[in-house]
Amino acid sequence: NVYCFFGIFEAMRMSMGDICLMESSILEPDWIHDFCRVFTDFTIAQYDYAFREVGKPDAFFLADDLGFSKGLFFSPGSLRELLLPYYKEIVGFLHENGVLAILHACGGITEAVPMIVEAGFDCLQPMEAKAGCNVVEYAKAFGDRIAFMGNMDVTVFNQNNDELTKQEVLGKLNALHEIGA
Repeated sequence: NVYCFFGIFEAMRMSMGDICLMESSILEPDWIHDFCRVFTDFTIAQYDYAFREVGKPDAFFLADDLGFSKGLFFSPGSLRELLLPYYKEIVGFLHENGVLAILHACGGITEAVPMIVEAGFDCLQPMEAKAGCNVVEYAKAFGDRIAFMGNMDVTVFNQNNDELTKQEVLGKLNALHEIGA
């Protein structure tokens, strides 16, 4: 079984809006850290209680869309400073409880993948192909430290063409097989 919860970035976007979040990440980073601290503490307390009272899942799916079609919402430096320490804490809590940590992060997240690996996530999903993400390149660089789920180009699937769909799926599977991933 798998638990699922919004991540820090999504919680900030939902509660303060994109513009306020982006401006505040530059103008009021202490406020962003305060938000992240409270959210992280709340998340850990909430799931510590749930694990004791309901049971531990096999994995925890954290949904935090870090990018849009052209790249990250935050610069890599801002992501490292403002979110990475809190991701590490949440993932550490999950691992201490024997729970795998899966990050769902849509958008062009290529520049964030090293930090996602550094945070200790066990799996990254979906690696949005239409935003330039490439699971084969990720597997070459990080396949010994993290698993990957997804990276199928939905624009190919939307064409309702069996041959193109087969090429999309088998192309990536064969490329991953060739590199031993």
